[in-house]
Amino acid sequence: MDVSDFVVLAAYGTLILELVVFPIPSEASTYQLFFKAEGDGNDGHRDATASSEGPGADPRSSDALSQARSRSALIKFVRFFLPTAFGVLLFLIPLVALPWPKILDFLGPLPNWRIPVLGITLVVAGRLLTFLSVLQLRPSKKGGAGITRPRGFFAFSRNPGLVGMYSFYLGICFLFPCILLFLGFFPYVLNMHQRVLMEESYLLETLGSGYREYFDRVPRYLVF
Repeated sequence: MDVSDFVVLAAYGTLILELVVFPIPSEASTYQLFFKAEGDGNDGHRDATASSEGPGADPRSSDALSQARSRSALIKFVRFFLPTAFGVLLFLIPLVALPWPKILDFLGPLPNWRIPVLGITLVVAGRLLTFLSVLQLRPSKKGGAGITRPRGFFAFSRNPGLVGMYSFYLGICFLFPCILLFLGFFPYVLNMHQRVLMEESYLLETLGSGYREYFDRVPRYLVF
């Protein structure tokens, strides 16, 4: 095993730690979309100052969560479960490739695209960004207020943890280069972006003017 292998194992270790010990529940998770009916929970308790149709609203975010929950089970399976399952399988490729490198021969190997320094940099930067973002977000989640007074990375991006996951994914692409991983980046980003839009529709409905101001001022993904 070389340095990049140890970095990858450590990165996945921090990911498991994050998911098990520091989970951040999402209203747009696959579980919530399948088993939480429209109008359940906090969705029905709309802040009197909130309006998803008010000035500065993103029309792509408006009511997206409610619409997703109202879909049939078949549509939910195709639109939400399958893309998520595909994303999980993509992230499992490096863990299989570490003990069995020949798996890349079946996934469209791109040996000339292996750039260890770039890959390690993206993996480490991505995991640090995501893990620290989770730690910054947890106090506001516990208080039930959400991010309305941004701190840390959230002052520059509404979704710094997701930016970190994108960096992590690209990093493993350059450490385990194959056509499937590189092409899989685009459906992975699209799936997560749709979840972000649904989550934002929920926050716009429930957190009111405080989140509205934050929504209008801070970009979704750093400078994008």
